[in-house]
Amino acid sequence: MYASAYGITLKVNGPTRTHAEDSMGHHDIFQGWYERAGVRVSARRLFHDERDDGKWLFSPALLPHLEHEAVQAMPASVRDALAARGLYEYMNRTAHLEAKVVNRTTHRIALDEAGFAVAGPIRMDAWKIYCDEAFHSLMSFDMVQQVARETGIPDIPYSFDPVLDRLDAAKAELDRLRPGLGGLLQVVVFETLVTSILGDVPRDRSVVTGVREVVADHARDEARHHAFFALFFNRLWGALSVPDRAAAARVLPELVLACLEPDLRMVKAALLASDVPPATAARIVAESYPRQEVLANMRRAARQTLRLFADHDAFDLPGVEESFTEAGLIVPERLHAAP
Repeated sequence: MYASAYGITLKVNGPTRTHAEDSMGHHDIFQGWYERAGVRVSARRLFHDERDDGKWLFSPALLPHLEHEAVQAMPASVRDALAARGLYEYMNRTAHLEAKVVNRTTHRIALDEAGFAVAGPIRMDAWKIYCDEAFHSLMSFDMVQQVARETGIPDIPYSFDPVLDRLDAAKAELDRLRPGLGGLLQVVVFETLVTSILGDVPRDRSVVTGVREVVADHARDEARHHAFFALFFNRLWGALSVPDRAAAARVLPELVLACLEPDLRMVKAALLASDVPPATAARIVAESYPRQEVLANMRRAARQTLRLFADHDAFDLPGVEESFTEAGLIVPERLHAAP
C-alpha cells in the first residue's frame, strides 16, 4: 500500500493515507525565493584584507587551538595562518557537504528519482534548494581562493572522503532495507542541525567583512531549508511502519555524530603546515578538543534536530534512547527538558 508524505509516495505496511500538500506549508517557506534567495540577489562577496585593523580571517572563538598556550607563544604570522586554514577547512567542508551530501539527494527529489513519487510543488522547492546549495559551494570555494591569493597563505589539501565514508557506512544497512531512505535522513539531519558558525560569524565584527557576508548569505538561505526538511521529516516519519522507524532511528546517532564531529585531522594538518613539530601538534589538538567539551558542543548544535526526533516519538522506540545516550548526544534526564 502507499501513503503520501510531504508529496512523497512511500510503500508502507498499512492502508492508504493521503495528506494534502497545502497542509505542509511549503508554499510559505519559499514564497519570495526569486526575490530573496542569495543565488538570485546577492552580489559576489569580495575579500579585503582587514588584518591591519585588528580583524581575523575567521572567528577565534570557533578555533579552540588558537587559545592553547603553545599557540599563544607562537609568532602572530603562525596564528594568522592557523586562522586562515580554519576558514579554509570550514569553507571547503561546506562546499563538499552541499555538493556531495545535500545535493546528491536533493537533486534526486527534484528529478523524482529518489525511489519515491514526489509531487510537483515539492520537486520545485527541491530545485530551489539545489540552486541555493550549489551557490553556497561556489561562494565558499571563491572565498578560499580570494583569501589564499590575497594573503599568500596557501590552502592545504582537503578530503571530505572520511566524513562521506562514515555517513554512508551509517546508512548502508538501512539502504539495503529501504533504498533511498538513508540519504533522505542524511539530508534531514544536516539541514536541521544549527551550528554556532552560521549564527555567530556574521555578528562577529572581529572577523573580516567578506567572510562575514558569505556566512550571512548562507545562513539566510539555510533558515528556509531547515523549515523545509523539518516538515519533510514530519510526513516521512509518519508514513513509515514501526519496524522501518526502528531501523531508521538506529542510524540517527551516527549520522548526527558524522555531521558534527570536528575534523581534528585538518586541525593537526594546519599545525603541521606551520612547522609545528608532530608531537606538539598532537598535544595541542588533544588538549584543545577534550572529548566531553566536543560532545557538549555537538549536543548544543543538535538540540533542534533531537527535539524533532523526540516530537515524533523516536526515543520511545526500543533501544533508541540508549543508543543516543551511548553516543553522548543526550543526557537522559534532559531529554524532555525545554530547549
